[in-house]
Amino acid sequence: HARRWLVLSCAAIVAGALTPLTAQTPLTTDPIAAPLDQARALLGSSDPVAAQRLGEQRLTRARASGNVTELMDALEYLAWVRIGRVEVAATHALLDEMRELARIESQPLWLARVLHAEGVLARRQGDTAGAIEHLEEALALRREYADQAGEIQTLNALSILRRRAGQLYLALDGHKRALELARVLDNRVEIAESLSKIGRIYVEMDDLEPALRYYQQALEVIPPEALVDRAEMLADIAGVQIAAAQLSPARQSVNEAIRLARLGSNPQTLATVYSRQARLLAAEQQPVAALQAIEQSIELGRDFDGVRSVLVRRLIRAGLLHDNGRDAEAASELAELLLEARRTEDLLSERQILELQGPVLLAVGEPAPAYAASQAFNAIDRQLNSSITARRMADMQLTLDRREIESQVALMARERDLQSLSLERQRLTLWLLLAAAGGLLLTALALAWRYRAERGMNAELQRRGEA
Repeated sequence: HARRWLVLSCAAIVAGALTPLTAQTPLTTDPIAAPLDQARALLGSSDPVAAQRLGEQRLTRARASGNVTELMDALEYLAWVRIGRVEVAATHALLDEMRELARIESQPLWLARVLHAEGVLARRQGDTAGAIEHLEEALALRREYADQAGEIQTLNALSILRRRAGQLYLALDGHKRALELARVLDNRVEIAESLSKIGRIYVEMDDLEPALRYYQQALEVIPPEALVDRAEMLADIAGVQIAAAQLSPARQSVNEAIRLARLGSNPQTLATVYSRQARLLAAEQQPVAALQAIEQSIELGRDFDGVRSVLVRRLIRAGLLHDNGRDAEAASELAELLLEARRTEDLLSERQILELQGPVLLAVGEPAPAYAASQAFNAIDRQLNSSITARRMADMQLTLDRREIESQVALMARERDLQSLSLERQRLTLWLLLAAAGGLLLTALALAWRYRAERGMNAELQRRGEA
């Protein structure tokens, strides 16, 4: 997820032209000017070394041209390439230059791009507080200046941190807001990204059915030529299928993900897929093969993984060491991982580590620390469950309130209808009375006219008789 986010974040300014993605929309020759989805495909599927070389060439050309906008874009592209490789010092140098350009040109949205990149870099280093600070500043600027495309990216990045801190519903709200904006902009890349992030939150809630549904929706949005993105999404789907004990579909998803990742020639994605393969092999009771797969995943991702990716892969490895009877190694590994999870304020990883640490410590003959780990796990679990339960109760209350309001509105509408009917009836009665009165008046006039006519005739007859 973190790697896929890095690709998304720089997609708005990267592009390249190695081969066309589709017959209808060939890539441009300018790596900055190409459309968003093409840019994302370039960075996601090309060799990272080639991507860095392209970035350096682009930066050299931009400096020579004197075009400030082109220079900003080139700096940002290269910064994201280096963030992907976690080259901290080199990235900070580029971001400092971008910040100075934003100040000189008085471009607040350029500053937002810098803050966003700094936030993601801090997140990859495990600096949660710094990452949140940078991303919140970027989000405020993007909202102030109506940069909806940028707001989507920052919302998703910020929500990832909130999810890791155990604030699942807050993260869910952020990703759903990003999804709404992406649909307004009809941005298929961000729609897929937001859907996958929502699916991940449902996985953390152990609510696998909606998780699988969201991941499958995301897969449907990703175009067939986006090999790397489809591989990563299939790996996520496989993870849900493994958790749901659907091992046969999971095997199909993993095999297809491996095929696509190899076609895409992306070691980062292949590392992700191998970690899913390790989980699948463990579920199939093949601990030796599973351990080999996760070690291969760790080796492939060594140059690219951020702090949390390393944490997750090492945690899987610790579990497989335990499955292979190497409990002393597993205990040592888990002790290191627990410190790292607490340093980075990753509550979800801390819970998983403590859950595994209890049985591992029991296996090495340390019941007291095992009991302490179990108690700590239960405390975090209660905290998360309490938060989830409270939110669900709040959602239920909101639903009840909404239904009550809807029923009151419906009742008021019925009352208005009844009042309208009553008014219509009164009007009809009035018209009937007026019609009856008019009829009586006409009858009276007719009788009066007839009476006068008869009197006139009688008088005329009487005069003739006298004559």
